[in-house]
Amino acid sequence: MTLHAATSQAGKDYGQQLTLDANVEWKHHVMVELRAWIDTRKGQGATHMTMEEFRHVARNQPDTHKAWGAITTAAKNAGLIEFDGYVKAQSVKTHSHPIGRWRLR
Repeated sequence: MTLHAATSQAGKDYGQQLTLDANVEWKHHVMVELRAWIDTRKGQGATHMTMEEFRHVARNQPDTHKAWGAITTAAKNAGLIEFDGYVKAQSVKTHSHPIGRWRLR
């Protein structure tokens, strides 16, 4: 096994860009939906979210679940969310593994 953080990050960035390039129209629609969902949540008094919560209610679903990581990064880069630690996943299929907790901005 080779450990190299910069190479690992470069691979992640490359993979996410490939996913977004293949799903340009989906990215646009899901980002519009995410912005509206975040605004609604903030209006309800929420201060944090997990992408798992949004994925559960999103009307725009990707061809592959792997695309969600790219959307999380896009939302962070757009200033919609800010990383704020980890929480346990709620999805039964994930067996409570740690997932990102995001502060709504």
